Amino acid sequence: MNNPGFYVTNRDGLTGFRLCFSNGYELSVVFGEKVGFFDTTMVKNSEGTDYFSENAEIAVINDKGAIIPFSKTKITRDNVKPEDLLQVISWVANR
Repeated sequence: MNNPGFYVTNRDGLTGFRLCFSNGYELSVVFGEKVGFFDTTMVKNSEGTDYFSENAEIAVINDKGAIIPFSKTKITRDNVKPEDLLQVISWVANR
């Protein structure tokens, strides 16, 4: 279990973040060239790199470190739009 907080990743063609909650659950949100669902636009400028994607791949990790399948689709990773992410965050935080 990671300490509760935000973790940001940018490596090997994958960019994203994890939200780690005090209940031991985590929500992983990633996008980038290695995520197969959609395209990510990358813009490099003098201050760094910005990324844009209409969707992100998410996964929910329980307090034992196992990825939890989504109830409707039974898959362990799914793609969501920003407005869908709030519902998932609420579900994960309230386990």
